Amino acid sequence: MKKHVFLALVALLLMHLCACSAKTLAQQAPSAEQTETAKTEVQPQQTVSMEAVPVKTGVVNDGSSFYYYGQDGNRVEKTGMQTLGGAQYYLNSDSTLHEFVPGPNDCEGTVYIHAGDGGFTFTPHEPGVLELDGALYEVTADGSVLQDASDGYLYFGPDGRYTSGNETLDEGVQALLGAACEEASSREEKLRQAYDYIRDNYRYLSMQHYDAGTTDWAEEAALSFLETGKGNCYCFAGLFMYCARQLGYQAYVVAGWESNPTNDHAWTMIDQDGRALLYDTQLEYAYLYMFHREPVDMFGAEEQDGLYRGFRYYFPEE
Repeated sequence: MKKHVFLALVALLLMHLCACSAKTLAQQAPSAEQTETAKTEVQPQQTVSMEAVPVKTGVVNDGSSFYYYGQDGNRVEKTGMQTLGGAQYYLNSDSTLHEFVPGPNDCEGTVYIHAGDGGFTFTPHEPGVLELDGALYEVTADGSVLQDASDGYLYFGPDGRYTSGNETLDEGVQALLGAACEEASSREEKLRQAYDYIRDNYRYLSMQHYDAGTTDWAEEAALSFLETGKGNCYCFAGLFMYCARQLGYQAYVVAGWESNPTNDHAWTMIDQDGRALLYDTQLEYAYLYMFHREPVDMFGAEEQDGLYRGFRYYFPEE
């Protein structure tokens, strides 16, 4: 009897222990809801990253050529000089950009003088005559130069350079100016030094006179003077006129009389700032080297009471 009671107690104890273990395991095991929540928590959230494509603007290299793109990202399809983004660019006929170099630039037949360094933006010079590397140009309002056109007495060829129309004469005048104007910086200084150089380095020689009122002798007289270094007043006047024109002055010659209506003479005139100024290199030469008198100054003389610094000049009737 005692044995049976003992075994029954042991059985009850074992049942109690098993029940406690099952309860503990049940408490430790996650519920279905907890399991699903855990799955949700451990799974990383997937996001899609969209990188923005940069918009082309300004000067862009599209392979072998440069183009200009506006703020809308579209390529500018224009030709000629254009103001884009506050700067000037030249677009060729295929819309590519012209790359400027300092000085003259031939942009599909139109010459522009670039005042800046190299690059795609254009920097114009001020309008007016411009000396550059021994050549003379006339810059217009849009930065291009006169080509195959005249401004008063000045003719500019197809390349935009001033020319007398005679290459030999142009070369001789440029060489004279190079020798005479080494220390000059302004056009005004160069004009004065060219005047003095002709007066002091050429000599008088009695030669043919020309009819009053004519001017077609100037080229031949200037060429002869450059070649021989000797000539008369027509040679002095003609050579100085071409030097003045090479410097951008509206210069011309006059065949008339000086002192009295029978004394044939020729001189140079320059229209400047609304005034007609007289230049007589040969008269100054005569007073310095022939008459041995006090020197006179006939550089830029202005008429006063019919006289030019005390000398009377007779102009032919037009």
